[in-house]
Amino acid sequence: TGLCPRSDQPQCGNIKEAHLREVENVVVDCDGLLFNVQESDGPKSCAENYVRKNVEFLNALADAGKRVVFCDSTNVQTRERFLEQLRNKGIKDDRSQVWTPACTAAWYLKSQGSMKPLIVSTQAAFVQEMRDLGFKDCLSILEESELIEELSVPDTAAGEDHLKAALNRLGHADAVVIGPLKDMSALMTALIDSTMDVVSEQSTWPMLVCCCPPRTRKKMKIMRNSVAGQRLLRPGVLHEEFIDAQWPSIMLSAALCDTQRFKPAETLMIGRSFEKSARFAYRAGMSCLLVLDTLEGQLQLTKEMRRECLPDYVAPSLGHVMGID
Repeated sequence: TGLCPRSDQPQCGNIKEAHLREVENVVVDCDGLLFNVQESDGPKSCAENYVRKNVEFLNALADAGKRVVFCDSTNVQTRERFLEQLRNKGIKDDRSQVWTPACTAAWYLKSQGSMKPLIVSTQAAFVQEMRDLGFKDCLSILEESELIEELSVPDTAAGEDHLKAALNRLGHADAVVIGPLKDMSALMTALIDSTMDVVSEQSTWPMLVCCCPPRTRKKMKIMRNSVAGQRLLRPGVLHEEFIDAQWPSIMLSAALCDTQRFKPAETLMIGRSFEKSARFAYRAGMSCLLVLDTLEGQLQLTKEMRRECLPDYVAPSLGHVMGID
């Protein structure tokens, strides 16, 4: 690949003998390994063959007694849907443990004593996931048809009356969880920030948990600075602090290790992303095997990123590690 692993670790050719026997737990980011695989991602093979070899490797790890947890850093989906996709790829049913951003949100909220979070999401499956994780009394904007109508008002027409009407329908919540959103309007942004005013009065730390991708957060920031957003928001009331439940946050690794009883020193992270795999492993104290078949990702690393984003091991494919390429 042209990228050297960290100097204090053996070369990737020795990973089977030097490291895999010491590993007890494996965390797998399925993005680019099992899902979203392009034809070019499989060196000297088609995408289907590439995925098949990855499945063989991961099943072999489970057969060897390793605890394998599957994650998807790209998609926010329910555990049931995630398990179904893994089964369709060939991952054995009895070996399929999955972790989603909703799991991280639930772990954090329970640790803080939250009992009735407000779920801000346009995806019914995400709301049900939070209920399945123990928050049966959570509030949801999806169950308030009039609220959905209020939030659908175009930004140019949104005013304080619309915001007040939306807030009146929310009831009382002790935390806010932002899940998948079809769109982010100025009114939705103002609703989240206004709700946080109430939540923040009860705690010194805002209980705002983000399970949405970075692009949604970016859209929220844009909406705050928009004309419609400035008209709806009170001056100086901006809630930029939040609990990040997405990759590569430290909160996600803390929740994963605590819930699964993983020791970071005995855990190997496998993925394709410098940011979401290597940086996640570095912050968590895990080792990382990065699957790279091009130099594109390495060339985008800045000098500042190299400290956290360099992996411990590099291989062109998981089939290469097994010796079946």
